[in-house]
Amino acid sequence: MEINTAPIKQKDNNVVIGFMRNISERKQAEQLYHNLADSSPVGVYIIQNRRFVFTNPVFQHVSGYTDEELLKIQPVFLVYPEDRETVRQNAAEMLKGKRNQPYEVRLVTKNGEIRWGLERMTSITYEGKRAAVGNFMDITERKLAEDKLEQAAQEWRATFDSITDIIIIQDKDNRITRVNKAAADSLNTTPKALLGRLCQEAMHDTQEPPVKCPHIETLNTGKPAESEIFNSKLEAYFHEVTSPIFNEKGEVNGSIMVARDVTKQKRMEEQLIVTDRLASIGELSSGIAHELNNPLTSVIGFSQLLMEGDVPENMRENLATIYDEAQRAAVIVKNLLTFARKHAPVKQMSQVNTVVEGVLKLRSYEQKVNNIEVEKHLAVNLPEIMMDSFQMQQVFLNIIINAEFAMLEAHQKGKLTVTTEVANNMLKISFADDGPGISEANLKRIFDPFFTTKEVGKGTGLGLSICHGIVTEHGGQIYVKSEIGQGATFIVELPLDAH
Repeated sequence: MEINTAPIKQKDNNVVIGFMRNISERKQAEQLYHNLADSSPVGVYIIQNRRFVFTNPVFQHVSGYTDEELLKIQPVFLVYPEDRETVRQNAAEMLKGKRNQPYEVRLVTKNGEIRWGLERMTSITYEGKRAAVGNFMDITERKLAEDKLEQAAQEWRATFDSITDIIIIQDKDNRITRVNKAAADSLNTTPKALLGRLCQEAMHDTQEPPVKCPHIETLNTGKPAESEIFNSKLEAYFHEVTSPIFNEKGEVNGSIMVARDVTKQKRMEEQLIVTDRLASIGELSSGIAHELNNPLTSVIGFSQLLMEGDVPENMRENLATIYDEAQRAAVIVKNLLTFARKHAPVKQMSQVNTVVEGVLKLRSYEQKVNNIEVEKHLAVNLPEIMMDSFQMQQVFLNIIINAEFAMLEAHQKGKLTVTTEVANNMLKISFADDGPGISEANLKRIFDPFFTTKEVGKGTGLGLSICHGIVTEHGGQIYVKSEIGQGATFIVELPLDAH
């Protein structure tokens, strides 16, 4: 029985009126609730007026506090600071009568440990007053396991993305299911954008797999396969290796492909072939030059003897022409021998103008038949510098041949301007053409090994990188100035005081 009293003043006497209400049923219900809560496998608590008024043994165990201690603590101080707003918002939703969904929250225990819980609060009447009952299911072990799985996944992803080779996982329909960062970077996109796309479409811009596709072979045989494929989209050679992926029935339902860019190796092989061919051509040229020297010597000698004799004037002019042309042919043969001969790298004091003139003589015939005009501005009295003449000849020859190629490709003729001068204590040699110019993107890569804008079979991309190495070894620098449509100027600067 519950008795409530209230004083009432009547005339000058104080009268107390009492109201009696049978609350035995409510007490029995609350006791039943206590008994159920005490046997619950999850933490249970009741909050009234922002204080704990009841906690069950499980909640006491999780929090590390006794029931007496919890009844003296404000519940908010048990909540992890970053989660307090979440608890407040859920409490507000509960008080508005909205459906309250379980939410994750962290609890700070008595010893400072953080415990994760799945919490849900419900509005009730407790001891005749409004209160909130909370259920706290400890999910700390599950969260730790999830964190470990997430950490393992992140570590796996980091490892996967740190591999510089292209890795593509695809299903039996050739659709990409996973790629690493190297694959996405090579295609100038993101891993997410590649998922679900056909491998051949993403890699080759085709609807059909390439010939000798190792993925198709692996699907058919259930065994690893490998192939070397030229990727026309990326303009690169790739060595691709695939390994089968089996399902629970032992059937092949996909493959893991690892692709390595072997373009440099292929270009090196091509360069070795070209080098070997050039060596053979050099030996052949040397032999031909020696064979030509003997008859040329005879032609020069006999024409000179005839001119010294008593011959008609008109015949003398013809003999002079024969003599001059034979002399010119002899100079060409001499230059061929000089260029074809093997030389050990030797630096000595040399005249740059002499090297430039020699290279231009080597190219004079090609330039004449291809309508290429050469304009020379060679400074007089240039000081000699320490250099390897034959290496520098290779540099100048490569620059000139590239300029000729660019001009002929652009308009079947051209004008090459060669300038030598001294500037800022450097000897400066410039080769300016009136070709199509070089784009800004290509200017940044023009001295990179194997970079070329020429068609396959017309260039290896090694010439300018070799030139860069030679000039750098001489303590100088080589660079290019160009704009699209304005031609290009290659500049070689060599130190005057190099040793």
